[in-house]
Amino acid sequence: MRPVSTPIDDTSLQDRVVHDNGAYAPYGLRLPLVTLASLAGPYRIPALDIRMTSVFTNKAPAVPYRGAGQPEAVFVLERAMDRAAQALGVEPADLRRRNLLQPEDFPYDTGIAYPGAGRVVYDAGSCAPCLEMVLAHIDMPAFRAQQAHERSAGRYIGLGVACYMEGTGAGTFEGATVRVEQSGRVTVFSGICSQGQGHETLLAGICAAELGVPVEQIQVRLGDTAGITYGVGTWGSRVAAVAGPAAAEAARRVKERVILAAARVLEASPADVRWAEGRASVAGVRGRSIGLGELARVAASGRGPLVLPDRPGLEATVYFTPSATTYASGAHVAVVAVDPEEGTTRVLRYVAVHDCGRILHQKSVEGQTIGGVAQGIGGALCEALIYDSAGQPLTATLMEYALPRATGVPAIEIGHMEAPSALNPLGARGAGEGGTIPVYAAIAGAVEDALRSFGITIDAVPVTPMKIRRALGGLPPSVEVARRSEH
Repeated sequence: MRPVSTPIDDTSLQDRVVHDNGAYAPYGLRLPLVTLASLAGPYRIPALDIRMTSVFTNKAPAVPYRGAGQPEAVFVLERAMDRAAQALGVEPADLRRRNLLQPEDFPYDTGIAYPGAGRVVYDAGSCAPCLEMVLAHIDMPAFRAQQAHERSAGRYIGLGVACYMEGTGAGTFEGATVRVEQSGRVTVFSGICSQGQGHETLLAGICAAELGVPVEQIQVRLGDTAGITYGVGTWGSRVAAVAGPAAAEAARRVKERVILAAARVLEASPADVRWAEGRASVAGVRGRSIGLGELARVAASGRGPLVLPDRPGLEATVYFTPSATTYASGAHVAVVAVDPEEGTTRVLRYVAVHDCGRILHQKSVEGQTIGGVAQGIGGALCEALIYDSAGQPLTATLMEYALPRATGVPAIEIGHMEAPSALNPLGARGAGEGGTIPVYAAIAGAVEDALRSFGITIDAVPVTPMKIRRALGGLPPSVEVARRSEH
């Protein structure tokens, strides 16, 4: 997909999107639809004119990938912001400041209708505080001074900034079952599946906090229809915002059953039952207590009267359906060094500040952000599917398809903002894709900024050495500068 936009002014944005869908799979059409729904971005744009054409070709079918159409929207919007800033002669970050939606503007109706999902309305979470945090972290005046010094010495460094909104928590529903086993362990079932995001850790932590037991006592089983019948799955950064509330509510209901069962077994009022570290006791009475495992066995026993009046067992299943999509947001800054002789780009610093609502597990959020940025750097600098004139792929193996290496990814500096969402009880938004979505735009802007004196334009990714050399005319920088001075 390669959107082409006109520069932003204070009245409108026009965009024409041409999408290469590849062959066969109509599911790839979701990508340009998401791009269209994302083109308002985090800015106040009162008028939009957006049109899309999707073309079926004999290439590999297009399918959703981390960000799923949102990186394309952010790329074209942020590149247009850079063009406008250059035309106006202002710092790109300052132009963004002038046009960003502010916290008091939310909820904000963009005026865009997403097919089958209603209007695109940002619930909360302005990019403006994220941008201020990331710029303070990078120290823009100090960088510009360093850039001028490096350029005078024949070295070229540049800075790119990108802001974004990310739709998260989409889909109809997600469920969770929380069950206390007779061993005293607690099992959480959900229809989602983890591909390494740490969903097991997240759901275990949510359940432990609500149920009041050590997290080591909880096991999580995902994608098992024997444990829970229905599930929508893992996509669209929806686990924290949709599966999380289901797990939290199921754990709360189990805790209510635990307290009621303990009250009956200990012959006390539920108000007098004290629950801590997986054990129930009676307030003011020593020696009267019962552990979670024994309580589960009693609650499921067929001998004697039923402990709980409705049914046996300490178990609950809850399905949570969000009323709308909740939007995460953020701002990224990339600092790169470009060697015009070789056309190579090295990422020197990368700062990401995001707002994913209430952070439920900070290490997981940071891991997702770091992995997302690394993935974005690969897409921005080296990853590409290349076809010959007959449509045959030339990058069919990892011998030809270039992936980023550890040496090409710097330590990612991360900042957090937390504006809780009102669309789910946990106040959470998704964080799985935000690390990738703005990277392409930030890297492209940084490369263009580094080579500003050469007057080249970066309008597509990946920004490979070959593309940079072609943009420079294949001439050494000294020759290029001399040629320009002659004219």
